[in-house]
Parts: sequence; C-alpha cells; structure tokens
Amino acid sequence: MALIKIACAETRIRRAYSLIVAFLTGGVDFILIICSYVLILNTVFHLPSKDARLKTLGTFGHKVTPQVHIFVANIYLLVPPMVNPIIY
Repeated sequence: MALIKIACAETRIRRAYSLIVAFLTGGVDFILIICSYVLILNTVFHLPSKDARLKTLGTFGHKVTPQVHIFVANIYLLVPPMVNPIIY
C-alpha cells in the first residue's frame, strides 16, 4: 500500500482490488475451516454407538502431562515467527 501512495496514476482500482483480495482470503479460510469442522462432527455423530461417539469426542489431552501442553503451546507460538524469514 505504501508503494501505491507514491504512484502518480489513478490507484483507486488497485487499492480496492487489494482490499477485496485480503478480505476474501480470510473469509474463504474461515468458511473452509467451518466446513471442515462440520464434516468431522457429522462423521462423529453418525457413528453406530453412543460409546464410540463419546470415546471419539473425548480423546484429546486427558492423559497428557501439563509440561507437554506447555511445550506444544510454546512451539505453536515460536515456530511461525522463526520460519517466516526463511519463507520470505
């Protein structure tokens, strides 16, 4: 956007295009994530028995030590900023 401000030509269309693309990218990601969760939950709730459904929904993190949760949270926060300069 800073380079567009320097241009001498009409930039209204380019600015609008960049804003639309930014909003659509986030919107499409959000919609696809919601669709993914709906499909997963639909599959889980169509399991044949109630015990299978409860077992499937209750499988995350019950027997994991707090240190593992802290480690995964730290990795989740630290890895993307560290990899960002390598990607770009």
